[in-house]
Amino acid sequence: MFTVSNHHVSGEEPPQIDGDDPNIYHSYFENRYGEQSLFVCRHDTKEAKIYSGDAGWAAFAVVDGQVHGLILAPEEAVWLSACLMANGVGGPTGAGNSQRALA
Repeated sequence: MFTVSNHHVSGEEPPQIDGDDPNIYHSYFENRYGEQSLFVCRHDTKEAKIYSGDAGWAAFAVVDGQVHGLILAPEEAVWLSACLMANGVGGPTGAGNSQRALA
C-alpha cells in the first residue's frame, strides 16, 4: 500500500519493518527537508523506538515519552506525541533533553 525510497546516504540501509505484523505499530515521518524517520512500537511490550535516517538509521529508544539520544524538532515532537497517543503509551514529549538533533 505504501512504498518510499531511502533519501539518505547510500549504503545506510533503513530498517526493514514487517508492515503485516499485527503486533507492531509503525509510522513514517518526513520533514520539509526530506529527512525521514520511522516510529515502531510493539503492542505487547509497548517498547518504542525511532529510527532516524538523518542519524544513519540508528534506533533510539523512546522511554516515558522522551527519545534518548535524539533532539526532536517541534514538528517531530508532535508526530511522536501522536504515535504515542495512538498506542496508549504516553502523552506529549519535550523537544530538548537529548543529545543529537534531527534538524
